[in-house]
Amino acid sequence: MKTWIRSAIVVLASIAGSVVMVAALRSGPDAPPGADGRTWVALCEDMGILLHEDANISAALGESGTLMVRRGGQWRPLYLDLAPPGVIPARH
Repeated sequence: MKTWIRSAIVVLASIAGSVVMVAALRSGPDAPPGADGRTWVALCEDMGILLHEDANISAALGESGTLMVRRGGQWRPLYLDLAPPGVIPARH
């Protein structure tokens, strides 16, 4: 194998390893209380999905979870107003 191909493989493997390591580190203290590596899917630093572990729901419907957002250091569920297009939901 040519030297430049080996070098490219080493660089790509290093990048992939770094991405996996960052994702693994991020799932720890940056997750809501009670979440672990199996139940937390980080989308970015301040948002993610907390998967529910209810076997009955998962078997019938697939995975289910709660969209969580961190504001002011506190994790909170994010509830979306699903209005028809062009309609601005009323503020409560």
